[in-house]
Amino acid sequence: MNAAERLIAQHGIAQVSSRRIAEEAGNTNHSAVAYHFGSRDGLLQKMVERQISELEPRRAAMIDALGDDGEIIDYVRATVMPMTESLGALSQPSWRARFIRQALADPAIGRLFDEDPCSARACAGSPVSCTRD
Repeated sequence: MNAAERLIAQHGIAQVSSRRIAEEAGNTNHSAVAYHFGSRDGLLQKMVERQISELEPRRAAMIDALGDDGEIIDYVRATVMPMTESLGALSQPSWRARFIRQALADPAIGRLFDEDPCSARACAGSPVSCTRD
């Protein structure tokens, strides 16, 4: 996943093939991505899930702390702050930050971030809709 993260950060999602990811990871089997992740999209999904799983404990704690008294800004903060704190803690330049930027800009991959359970909880408690248009 680290090799894919680095390549996508450098070249963009559309320009990086499964074969190129396998080669960058030092794997001579060009089907390695399909073997380990089912497909290139499966790899991208796992990469997004990895990012979400790192953010989820902080988001969950912030949302739980709101109770029934949270204002909309509190829900926005609980959704956004863990990501910004995580990105701010990365070394510069960061392949992960660049990958996330690429992923969020891609409509199909960006939707995977919408599946974050803590973001869904924040939206459920928020007085506004949290849908991607």
